[in-house]
Amino acid sequence: MHVHDKFTTTAVDNSENNCELQWTEIQTNTKSVIIGSYYRPPNASIDALHNLKTSVLNVSENSKDKPIILAGDFNPPHIDWNNNTVKSGKPQVKHHQELLEFIEEFGMEQLQLKPSRENNILDFFLTNHPSLVKSCNTLPGISDHNMIVLDTDLKPQYNKPKPREIYVYKKAKWEEIKADIIKFGADIINSNTSVEERWTNLKNGIETTLNLNVPRKITNKRHNLPWLSNSVKKKIRRKHKLFQKAKHTGKPDDWTKFKQHKRATQKAQ
Repeated sequence: MHVHDKFTTTAVDNSENNCELQWTEIQTNTKSVIIGSYYRPPNASIDALHNLKTSVLNVSENSKDKPIILAGDFNPPHIDWNNNTVKSGKPQVKHHQELLEFIEEFGMEQLQLKPSRENNILDFFLTNHPSLVKSCNTLPGISDHNMIVLDTDLKPQYNKPKPREIYVYKKAKWEEIKADIIKFGADIINSNTSVEERWTNLKNGIETTLNLNVPRKITNKRHNLPWLSNSVKKKIRRKHKLFQKAKHTGKPDDWTKFKQHKRATQKAQ
């Protein structure tokens, strides 16, 4: 699970449960919300759902009345969400039924009802507080699954990023650094000190030569993603527009243009 560091979060322990699930608690202006990110392999045994149930039970017992959100790739393509039933004649009927019973048992609602991969609803957004969710949509993702985008009434608390000092390596004096490392490296190798002392001397030597030979600067307060250049951002915006057009018209040509541009965007990233 990835959470922007501007949010106030706390990790929730899930070490006792053997499933691909991570929990985190996000502070909001009113109450905290517990968010879980889950992945169930397509051919996983029924034990995967049993482990999921155990994990959700532990979290719900310790979260009191906090909203719980559980989202991710559940891989159940054979559920009819209009009737909350398993489609007849399909494989893994027991797995699909177990999943429906799990959702009902914990008083959750599945709000993601749009295909996330081809014509299948594989990615869920489950919550025990559905009234907080204003909308749920999908957008083209960086894999073969679409992204789920939610608009909720939850307002997270933000951490104000503090400026910090970083090295400007492109202006470093690499020859001086190399000479220093050779010198103190030889001294460390030839010394009769313990492993811990050698490690301390190595670390101090590297820090000293960096401070002497690499200029530093104070970081910007803004959160920037250096790999997202302006050209890549432009490609992403274009990809979203092509997706919305293809979704609206349904024309094969429009879908072809979208898929071609999507591949080009993924390569650019």
